[in-house]
Amino acid sequence: LALAERGANVVDTAARDASSLDETCALASGLAGRIAPLQADIRNPEDCDRTVAFALSEFGAVHALVNNAARGISYVRESTGGEAVPFWETDRARWAETMTTNVIGTFQMSAAAGPHMVGQGFGRIINVSTSDRSMIREMNSPYGPSKAALEASVRYLAVDLGNKAIRVNGLSAGPMKTLA
Repeated sequence: LALAERGANVVDTAARDASSLDETCALASGLAGRIAPLQADIRNPEDCDRTVAFALSEFGAVHALVNNAARGISYVRESTGGEAVPFWETDRARWAETMTTNVIGTFQMSAAAGPHMVGQGFGRIINVSTSDRSMIREMNSPYGPSKAALEASVRYLAVDLGNKAIRVNGLSAGPMKTLA
């Protein structure tokens, strides 16, 4: 919404809850930019390609990609009644889905958008991460490790794309230590 408010056209995706897309579009009514909804799942490479194709058909270019899709620790803990457990007690399917969404999905979306950005000679990729404290917090697996891998991916994407006028950044969400 903040991007659309400033005049950007945005493709908004959701993997599971399509009603959230409708709500976001309704909130964007009357803003300077336009939001186009698309149900897509970054765990699926075809959905990533379809998302980029949709953005190109709607808006003619892909200038920026914000990788914000994630499975959080609350999803992992649904199988433990909300309790924090050591990694060996974590539901293995939920562990794998978290890593697939947070790491592999982000790679797949970047790989789908990257060639278009390179071809147009401009682009921005922003990966939303977490605080470094969350990455190493006790009994925070797989969320912490997935975000640590995401941080590493910012670096390799930046190196691979740096000489092609594509800037890659990580945005660490969460509490920040400030100087008084």
